[in-house]
Amino acid sequence: MERDGPVAAYAALHDGGPNRVKHMRASFFTKFLYAAAAPGDGSCGRALILDQFVAIALNDLHRWSLPEQAGWSPETYGRWLDLAHGMARQESEATGEHVRADAIEMAYFTHGRDLSRRRVRTTTKNA
Repeated sequence: MERDGPVAAYAALHDGGPNRVKHMRASFFTKFLYAAAAPGDGSCGRALILDQFVAIALNDLHRWSLPEQAGWSPETYGRWLDLAHGMARQESEATGEHVRADAIEMAYFTHGRDLSRRRVRTTTKNA
């Protein structure tokens, strides 16, 4: 991670990667990468979490076509990091206040989780 960055670390842990751990999927190992990338001073590192709720939000807000449960490529992870860090920079510049990329990630997670919950309620009502 330190030498090659979070996308390379993601690729190493992803299916077929040299450091893949059986049954450990991106939803879990991106949490590990997020923690491992943190510089230790309370700031956010480059790695962020990519899970089903973030995928749902990316599909909804940006019309990405991601599978919702897993199977996100290292390229998709890099695209997500670029988007979130870019949005954090834009919001920081627009507001004059520092906006962390993990705050962007949390907003996407919350949006995707809320969409998922609405789907479950709708499905339950119609059953």
